[in-house]
Amino acid sequence: MSFHLINQTIKCKITLSCFRRGSADHLRTIIFALADGAIFEPKGRGYILKKLAKKVVLIAHLLNLNWEDLRTISEELIFLNSSYYPYLLEKKNLIIIDIEKEITKSQKLISEAVDNLNNYYSPNITAQDIFF
Repeated sequence: MSFHLINQTIKCKITLSCFRRGSADHLRTIIFALADGAIFEPKGRGYILKKLAKKVVLIAHLLNLNWEDLRTISEELIFLNSSYYPYLLEKKNLIIIDIEKEITKSQKLISEAVDNLNNYYSPNITAQDIFF
């Protein structure tokens, strides 16, 4: 099964409502952690934040969502939760800037990986050509 076929199958199975539930929870976790003073780093809780951001970006990539879409979702999450946690509004700009930096890095990584996979993909090669 080729990468393109797998990619199309995944796109068909993932819906926007699935993104809203799963990735919105990841974004909410990132937002609260950043508001509490966590930073994206290669160790500790920062590592977990990096992994969550990569998952959000991967799902967003499969749904053809860009940074602006993710920014809108992040701002909406901050607004919805700010009635109970007012410090989110106070730190909104810092949170959005930190998320943007990490999301941009992850988007670049995923784009490069997709390009590399596409370089190896050839619709003319079948399983019979490879194995028989």
